[in-house]
Amino acid sequence: MAFILLAACCAACARAETHTAAPGEDLQAKIHALQPGDELVLSAGEYPVATLTVQLRGRADAWITIRAAQGAKV
Repeated sequence: MAFILLAACCAACARAETHTAAPGEDLQAKIHALQPGDELVLSAGEYPVATLTVQLRGRADAWITIRAAQGAKV
């Protein structure tokens, strides 16, 4: 049983992708494209967006993460 659970978790992780965003890019489109297990890393800079809509559905075994790049200020 433990092997089956591990295999299922690894399968979910195998599809996960890391995406990047930089100021001036379409941040809303990048957010909408995220799938369970994906990560969006924001480069340093200002993102002049009046409103962002975030309606994502991760899973307990495949979170969706949006974060600043290491050392970056956004």
